[in-house]
Amino acid sequence: MGGYNGGGIASSTAAQVIQSTLTENYIESMRENMIEDLIETSIERANVAILQKAVSDSSLAGMGTTVVALIVRDSKIICAHMGDSRCMILSGDKLKKITKDHSYVQELVDRGEITEDEARVHPKKNLITRALGTDEDIQIEFTKYTLEKDEKILVCTDGLVNNVTENEIIEILNSSDLKDSADILVDRANSHGGTDNITALVIA
Repeated sequence: MGGYNGGGIASSTAAQVIQSTLTENYIESMRENMIEDLIETSIERANVAILQKAVSDSSLAGMGTTVVALIVRDSKIICAHMGDSRCMILSGDKLKKITKDHSYVQELVDRGEITEDEARVHPKKNLITRALGTDEDIQIEFTKYTLEKDEKILVCTDGLVNNVTENEIIEILNSSDLKDSADILVDRANSHGGTDNITALVIA
């Protein structure tokens, strides 16, 4: 979480714990419900690790991070997330979000109090309602999606979508080599001001 003590430490801890848990325990023959349980376990372990670091070092008190963790098998995505980092699908010239932000402005949108366009410029758009590492009890949301031919997956923080327009994202993903597209997206976001933390991962 940008602006909070230890946000970078929280995010790197989460990435390390989730990655090691998934790679050490994933088996190709797992059923979908077992994969879901494994992802959930990996995120819960990350939450404990972040909390323990915060307890051991008072300068890290209150640190936390958003998270998107997913396993793609064949054409099926099993995705878990907390916070306002996103998983999106590029299908041709359309970009669709398959996760829903856990944020104050998303709640306003859901209640019909503001529009999606108003949410993009709302002064409190960075207030999130769920995060990893801030509480012992966490609420993880799961999403499943079946990929169609030639669709690409974009996983990113809100720092990317706040600094790069949807049309720019579509253009870059469609015109760049897969291995370069994430770096190009981050560079574009930085060239537009680079506000907030910016992370992007592209899978095809």
